[in-house]
Amino acid sequence: GQAAGAIPLRFQFEAFLKKYVLKGYFPFLWARDAARQAQIVLDANPGIGAVFSTFPPLADHLAAMMLRRRGGLRWIADYRDPVDTGLNNRLVAFIERRMMHGADAIVANTGAAADDYRRRFPRASSKVHVITNGFDPEDRLAALPLPARDHRVLLHAGAMYYGRNANLLVAALAHLRPPGVRLALIGPVSYAAGLDEPLYRSAADEGWLEFVRESVPRAEAQRRTQEANGLVILQPQSVRQIPSKLFEYILIGRPILCLAPPRSAIEEVLARSGVPYVCLYSDDTVAEAAAKLDRYLAFPSEPTAPSPWFMETFDARPQAEYLARLLGGREA
Repeated sequence: GQAAGAIPLRFQFEAFLKKYVLKGYFPFLWARDAARQAQIVLDANPGIGAVFSTFPPLADHLAAMMLRRRGGLRWIADYRDPVDTGLNNRLVAFIERRMMHGADAIVANTGAAADDYRRRFPRASSKVHVITNGFDPEDRLAALPLPARDHRVLLHAGAMYYGRNANLLVAALAHLRPPGVRLALIGPVSYAAGLDEPLYRSAADEGWLEFVRESVPRAEAQRRTQEANGLVILQPQSVRQIPSKLFEYILIGRPILCLAPPRSAIEEVLARSGVPYVCLYSDDTVAEAAAKLDRYLAFPSEPTAPSPWFMETFDARPQAEYLARLLGGREA
């Protein structure tokens, strides 16, 4: 028998796959077990006709694909982020292709991502739909009064991972050194974020960077976001993705500082949002970014109401209705 406390061989094999073959993308054994448990639910509820899975993590799609192959189910595969096959991983790319061709409907959260899927998977192009991130009108955030303090706070509350970092912004602040301005970065940090650690340590030592590398309660993160003078979006690694916090920021209405590539999906939304913003581009020099930052800091901290276009386009209610039609097999 197996010694007490020993790790079962199947989980050792899965750990090997995640570390050396799939670079942490998804656990096969978890997906298989999840599909088995879901099948029990389906057997007990024969009226269920669809399965909805969302990425990340990709294991969700793998479990849904296993269920779909058993027949009788409609599968809607939702992609909140694009799949990064990393290091030219052919196995991950092969599985992604099988998922794209096997799903009955594919949901992208930006038009740019949908266009990319249609280009890469032409056989699946007719199945690709766009349901953007958005906001619930019954649960929308608003700006809170600014606390009494002797400095302005620029805040990013969220994780940094896979190339999402604030390196250029921190370097621009170090170059400009605006008096009475502090940057707060709050949220967990992945080793793959690519942080310039000496730069961050220097900024923290000088007292103008608050860096909390762990999750904080959602209520605290929201309160701090609502009380910040300026709001920071970090997306330097992708032109296609739009973090969901962008919609919270726009509803709050205080000036937004964006770090993203040129011609990004984020900037397309900001340009029509009605809220003051400045975009630092990923390929800007530090001097160019500092000049843009100086212009951004001239904005007042008073909130600005979002544009009618934003309020209509990103209202979650029609998006939920669209998804309901997809689940029911009524292509919109």
